[in-house]
Amino acid sequence: MLLLISYWLDGIPFYRLSEILLRSKIEIPRSTMSNWVIRVNLPYQELFSFFPGLLKSGRMIGMDETNYQVHKELDRKNTSVSYMWVFRGGRSIILFLPDVLSIRSGRYRACPVSTLE
Repeated sequence: MLLLISYWLDGIPFYRLSEILLRSKIEIPRSTMSNWVIRVNLPYQELFSFFPGLLKSGRMIGMDETNYQVHKELDRKNTSVSYMWVFRGGRSIILFLPDVLSIRSGRYRACPVSTLE
């Protein structure tokens, strides 16, 4: 639970969490932390599918795009940039969507377009 709170709420990246734990002689690879977060999220995928509809129920939608790098990602160079979007709309619905699988080309934004369709 501490890992999830540190990562999602405090915004501490896995490499830094790993370094913090090493000071206490606890070795947890970043890939393991990443796999834990993925496994925790899997049961909630059906619930997450309802959020775009709630997001569109309001009069206005606000969005923000943030870029970040994912190291050792399958079939992508370490220099590849991934994107995350934060949406806000509906009745105070806030939705974070990391889009690490699509490649951004020019002004193309697969994640926001598919979310708002």
